[in-house]
Amino acid sequence: MTVRVGVDVGGTTTKLQVFSDSTSSRHEAPTRSGDGRTLAEGISLLVEDALSRAGLGPADTIGIGIPGQVDPGTGTVRHAVNLGLDGAPVPLGAMLADRLGMAVSIENDVRAAALGVREYRRTQGDTVDDLVFVSIGTGISAGVIIGGRLHRGRHGLAGEIGHAPLADDHTPCRCGLSGCLEAVAAGPAIAAGGTADATALFGEGSPDIAAARRVATALARALLVLATTYDPEIFVLGGGIGPHAAPAVRAALIEVSAASPFGRALLTPERVVTLPTGVDVGTIGAALLPTTPMVPAAGTRQGGTQT
Repeated sequence: MTVRVGVDVGGTTTKLQVFSDSTSSRHEAPTRSGDGRTLAEGISLLVEDALSRAGLGPADTIGIGIPGQVDPGTGTVRHAVNLGLDGAPVPLGAMLADRLGMAVSIENDVRAAALGVREYRRTQGDTVDDLVFVSIGTGISAGVIIGGRLHRGRHGLAGEIGHAPLADDHTPCRCGLSGCLEAVAAGPAIAAGGTADATALFGEGSPDIAAARRVATALARALLVLATTYDPEIFVLGGGIGPHAAPAVRAALIEVSAASPFGRALLTPERVVTLPTGVDVGTIGAALLPTTPMVPAAGTRQGGTQT
């Protein structure tokens, strides 16, 4: 029996799924953040507890999806601010391998989730080889699948659309640029505008229709840029905000491209989709990392990386 583990590390909660030949089980625990060793200890304990609860021995493969800039070739993570990791590379993969006694594959969480999206749709009878998964929550990022392979880019930053200055030319962003997509459309920006959350902003009877339109228009423009760059079959909106914003984003696409036959052909609203509630693409994709081919960044070896 083959046992695979997929872990999705979040700023507050770490989720995990154990997959065996015919069954799966879900587990979660508060994320232990602060430094690399504390984080590795929390993940390891969750993995060990989940396998024990499932009555299973050691896993055959373990994949980890985690925020920040990840180098799968070395298993290091940096710039995961919500986890207490700054710009110095933290050898999280090696730490986990030492604690768990086996190789661990590690990747950025949104890229791992993009793999999960493709796998979920495959199980529903719809194999999509070119897709972009856009996670819209506290931050905004995209995971790109091209020809059935995970696309990372030369520096592992393909799809980092959140800090592209696409929203306007004046809204300051914490990264130092102005007009970044995150500065207008991410969760903190919505909250700073006075609306409690995306449910309220995009729900019926929204208290601020103008703000909802501004956010949706910024996201629509970002999707058009991604469409010209990658030309995927579908865009999947996820994260805490994406599914709530999807109807408004589709409407904004129609408005933004109303005067452009090219724009209308480039990205039709029906290509912007969401997933059913409860589908945990983060852990599904993480479990696939050890066996997933990717378009490698410079210096990164092909396939899921074993650290």
